[in-house]
Amino acid sequence: MRCLVLLVAAGCQGEPVPGGETADDPSVTPLVVADLHGGQVFWTALPDGETTARFGFDAVDPDACQDPEGGRYCLAYQARPHTTPEGTVEVVFTYSRLDRTDGDQLHRDDLLGEIVALDASREVSWRLEHLDLSAVDSACVSVADDPCTADSEAEDAAFQACHLYQPHDQVVTDDIGDSRTVWVADTRNARLLEVVVEDGDRCGRVETLLDRGHPDWDIYLAPNSLELGQGAGPGGLVAETWALMSIKDTYSRDEEAEAQLGGDGRGKVVLFAQQEGAWRQVWEFPPESEAAESYVNSPHGVAWISRADGPDLVLFAHSLGRSADFNDGEDGSIGVLLVDGETVTYAFDAVLDGADLRYPRDVRPLSDGRLLVVDSGCKGGLGCERGTALWEVRLPADIDESELSGAWSASGADQQLVELDVVQGPLLTGAENLYSVEEL
Repeated sequence: MRCLVLLVAAGCQGEPVPGGETADDPSVTPLVVADLHGGQVFWTALPDGETTARFGFDAVDPDACQDPEGGRYCLAYQARPHTTPEGTVEVVFTYSRLDRTDGDQLHRDDLLGEIVALDASREVSWRLEHLDLSAVDSACVSVADDPCTADSEAEDAAFQACHLYQPHDQVVTDDIGDSRTVWVADTRNARLLEVVVEDGDRCGRVETLLDRGHPDWDIYLAPNSLELGQGAGPGGLVAETWALMSIKDTYSRDEEAEAQLGGDGRGKVVLFAQQEGAWRQVWEFPPESEAAESYVNSPHGVAWISRADGPDLVLFAHSLGRSADFNDGEDGSIGVLLVDGETVTYAFDAVLDGADLRYPRDVRPLSDGRLLVVDSGCKGGLGCERGTALWEVRLPADIDESELSGAWSASGADQQLVELDVVQGPLLTGAENLYSVEEL
């Protein structure tokens, strides 16, 4: 069983490092971090990056997650804190199983996923593994009289539609103690789900489904990062529910429209809102264009910063923002957008002063203009040659609209690069591939 090298003196499967938690010290910022190919979530803190605990997914799914060297392992995506009605903090994480022992990583069972919540003692408090889609219009084909079980004879797409299929992100809302609502970016099923999960039941009831059946979902595949709220949202938007998402991939709606051919890595950042009971797209970035390709390259983590003295900011991990091709190469940036009402404009792509971002996955605002940036080091795979890291950086005081569009191209002609001051980093370099970071 592998542990982070940072935990030389610590145990595995959630055992605390000697010294305990540091959340009561106001000078310390506790964090929870997901390690994509390490199959684990761990707890750390600024300013020193000391790791206080870890939780390996082999503790909840030993058959699937215990043998990475043998080809059977689990991928860790978003880990988020959630405050329960009792005032305690759970950590909710999303993961998918992958089995290469059969020589194929694209079997219909590969990358089916689950959401797990850990209580303050790092014991499992609830899980979401199966879906009841009977209340929505879905491609899922379930067995008769059991909407929580997929029909084993169904075609692959219909079978996978009955499950969470490589879900990347989730947000918990409406927690009343014995049930809660979970919004899920169900990545490989190309949809956003609202799911009600009852205590003791690993099958959740899907109440809302946004996918290509909605006219505003457009050409979107692979939603992989989700910021969701109710009431006030980015740019002063007011909605019953709003969902800010990065869309990593797209598909071609019109093969004749060469400028808008979709594909892997041809991504967007989008804002959807539910108002008066109906969902609509508020904006997409970059906006659709018939004059030129209008995408960003493999976007991941999104974040919103509300500002009283100017337009709000939306940030995203522009994972291949400085690469040579869509969905290929290396070197990324952090995209910075200005949002005023329902208008979104481009500011710049941020890079680090004196350091490279190889494949940034997440960005998380702190106070006073500081950001945490997670760099996986590479797109994926075990044994990444380019090191993973967590960085603490600082945004410039003045952020203005650029005359450029911000759309990605190999030349970078429509992007403006701005160097950010590094407060500290690289941190957590002993992980496998860092994926996400959240403040506890």
